[in-house]
Amino acid sequence: MSSYAPINAEYVVDQDTSVGFTSKVVDLRCPLSALNYQVEWELGVKGHFIFEASIFPEPYKWETIINCEEIVIAVDGTSEGHCIVALTYLWLSMGFVRVRWEPDTVDGSIGNTNIAIRVVPI
Repeated sequence: MSSYAPINAEYVVDQDTSVGFTSKVVDLRCPLSALNYQVEWELGVKGHFIFEASIFPEPYKWETIINCEEIVIAVDGTSEGHCIVALTYLWLSMGFVRVRWEPDTVDGSIGNTNIAIRVVPI
């Protein structure tokens, strides 16, 4: 039984959503029992949070679809909100994971977002 406590961290804090951004990379080369994200956004945020994975270390080769499973959170700007994404075993078996934000290209995006991460070692 592991003596490690789960790690909770503010992964992205008060990030402006009017421009695209990419989160820090989470290194999955040491096995985890769980990796979860909680994303929250303000009214006016409009675009897509896209989860990406790579097996190759730097230079990473980012993929958005892992064995036919894609994780994209579409935000329409009409209300503030939040959601939790619990990565599945397929995603946890990759080498590296990150989250990318793409603002709406037609109407744009206003407001900020926060992303919290929970890492649970084996």
